[in-house]
Order: sequence, then structure tokens, then C-alpha cells
Amino acid sequence: WLPSMLSPGDRLGVAWGKTIYDVAENLAPIAIPDLTVLQLVGSMATPYGFSADVCSSYVARRLFARCINLHVPAIVSTAEVANVLNGERLIANQLDEITRFNKTLFAVGSCLPDSHVVSSGVATAEELQWYIDQGARGVLCGRFIDRDGNGIEGPLDARMMGVSVNTMRNRDVGILVSVGSDR
Repeated sequence: WLPSMLSPGDRLGVAWGKTIYDVAENLAPIAIPDLTVLQLVGSMATPYGFSADVCSSYVARRLFARCINLHVPAIVSTAEVANVLNGERLIANQLDEITRFNKTLFAVGSCLPDSHVVSSGVATAEELQWYIDQGARGVLCGRFIDRDGNGIEGPLDARMMGVSVNTMRNRDVGILVSVGSDR
């Protein structure tokens, strides 16, 4: 179904996670002319093999598309480090480029203690609990969202590298893939 939702010239923003990786892995190779795939969140070391750059690269490869990856971690140690990285010309250009997508392929992660957001190191168990206490019910591109899909601003946001929840709104098409009752 994914190729049927894409047109020549589209710019497909791709999130990360096991579900996105599985979609890419099962995607039949088909060329979409002038398609660009954009990695929407920085990468992180994971034991799973489906980091953000792998997800976007794999989708692009299957669709014979140009790929723009974001060459930064998903989260950095301090807001100051994030500001320095945001100011680097190469990274600033990549961040600007990835905001210009018209379609999005994404999954919403859970807020369970064993979720990818914790096991990949984006959030600690204590940070996860803080967001849950603020009403978090899911994770979208490393950002916590409430039950209505609104972003929950918190201590991790200034350290995150990638698009915000608000940046993902009002696009031509949003393609949500989801598996499991916890999502």
C-alpha cells in the first residue's frame, strides 16, 4: 500500500522503530521517480538493528529514492550541545532539509518501561515516568505525546535532534503504522 500513496516528486519523512523497519523490510522494490526520503530524527545506538538512519536508508533503497539522513544522535547530553550542533552548517542544512516533507511514514511507540525509548537510551526510566505523569501516552520521533497526539514539552526536548511534533502536523499525508495493543 505504501507505494500507491506516493507520487513522483514527493518528500517522504520517515520516523524510526521496529514497525517502520518491518515496513521497509517487507516493501517490494519499486521505483518512484524523483522521490526523496528524509530521516526525521537523529540516530541512537540500539541493540535491535533498526536505528533511524537504517530505517530511512532502507525505505529509500526499496523505493530507489534519494535519501537525506540526519547525521546526529537523537538526543545529546545538554541543551548547549544541541545548540552547538544546530549551529553547525552541515547539520543546520540537514535539519532545514528534513523539515520540507509532504508525506510522513511513522509509528507511535509505547510508554511502557520496556519501550524502545528507554532501551535505546533516549529517555531514562525516571524521565519516562515524568512524561507519563504529565499525560504521555505515546512516543513519536522520540517526542512524547498525549492521548490526542499533542506534544508534551519537557526536559528532553531541548536535547532532542530532529523534527518536533508540531513540524509533523499539516502535511499532505500522514501514514501511521502500528502493531500491538499498547499502541
